[in-house]
Amino acid sequence: MNKKQLKFKLFIAGICILALCATNYIFCAEPDEQIDDYVSLGSRYFLKGDLDGAIAEFSKAISAKPTYALAYYNRGKAYENKGYINEAIADYGGAIKADPQYVIAYYYRGVLCQAKGNLDLAILDYTKVIEIAIKKNHKANAYNNRGLIYSIKGDFDQAISNYDKAIDLIADLANAHYNRGLAYLNKKDYVRAVSDFDEELKIYRLSFGPLHYKEAIAHFNAKDYDKCWDEVHKLESVGEKVSPVFIGELKKASGRNK
Repeated sequence: MNKKQLKFKLFIAGICILALCATNYIFCAEPDEQIDDYVSLGSRYFLKGDLDGAIAEFSKAISAKPTYALAYYNRGKAYENKGYINEAIADYGGAIKADPQYVIAYYYRGVLCQAKGNLDLAILDYTKVIEIAIKKNHKANAYNNRGLIYSIKGDFDQAISNYDKAIDLIADLANAHYNRGLAYLNKKDYVRAVSDFDEELKIYRLSFGPLHYKEAIAHFNAKDYDKCWDEVHKLESVGEKVSPVFIGELKKASGRNK
């Protein structure tokens, strides 16, 4: 795995996806006259890993019925799994145009826009999910991901507010605790940061990031700066982006660079 792939995996780890719908899951078709065969066959191709075959069948369904939201969504999921992000975003948009209440199409379009750096567009999609979703896991995941974007923008108060709402909906949403811990770390609120890392560790005992962040903060508070740097280097070794605020405080306290 190269460094770029590792960073993308870490980005995805920060985003709540699995509780909503697994990345390689696809909805099976509902019977709809002639096009049900296209979508059913496309679904079977998808599950077998034949993404080109799936795309061809979903395209036939769309040609036969241009307002078929499910066909657009499924083809978008196939494009996403092929790494054709622009095409996937366009198809999720097609599903939304056909059905403006298509919650998961908004969600996954938001995820892909976020991955591409189109943060304001992603915020709009997550906000729409929050507005129209009925299931609380959909809303919680959208709040978490919107919080991540505010963290990227440096608005940690807004980020924490979103993580709070996600956790209010699902108390054991591990990523939201981890992400909120990072936001508190950036605000130099080390007590609350450690508390959130502890909560994440209760859910996933072997979590790498929260464990080493917690250790880094503990060593920092104990003024054992060499050990604190060791924890920082461990985080960086796996591509973790360590809080620049924390790094700045560590440099100032230890009187050294990396």
